[in-house]
Order: sequence, then C-alpha cells, then structure tokens
Amino acid sequence: MSMIPRGTQVPARWQLLACGLFLMASCSIAAGADEGIIDVHALPQLEGAVEDTSRPDPYRVEYRMPTPQAATLPAVQKLLSANGWCPM
Repeated sequence: MSMIPRGTQVPARWQLLACGLFLMASCSIAAGADEGIIDVHALPQLEGAVEDTSRPDPYRVEYRMPTPQAATLPAVQKLLSANGWCPM
C-alpha cells in the first residue's frame, strides 16, 4: 500500500500555477521575424488607385478605385498574377 494519504488537497493557486506553466510550455512561440512578411505599401496597385489614409496602419493598406467593383476585381487579380502572386 501507498504511504501517501488519498485525497491530499493542493492549494488552488499551485494548481493554477502548474496549469499556467504547462500551457506556456506547450504553446508554440511566434517567431519575432518572419521571412514571409511583406511591405503592404510596396504591393502593385492599379493605375488611378488612391490610398485611404484615414486609418494609417503599417500592416494594412486600403486603396479606393473610381471604377465599379465588378471591373476592379478582375483587373487586380490580373495585376497580382502578373507579379507572381497566386490565389489561395
């Protein structure tokens, strides 16, 4: 038989600490720098596109076009594929 009494209670704070350490150890750490990160402001853009600077963000860029979306979308797809981009 075991000499440790059954049902020994461990304070909740130690259980939380153990769970927290386990979660931190099991999670993958995001890379500080990724070779896949690109400068979104350097992407090709259609002629006549105007950048929307109302919400400046280094990781996102929005352009406005004076043409309807039905005509703009195929033109953007063609421009990006001509520059080596492929749809996912």
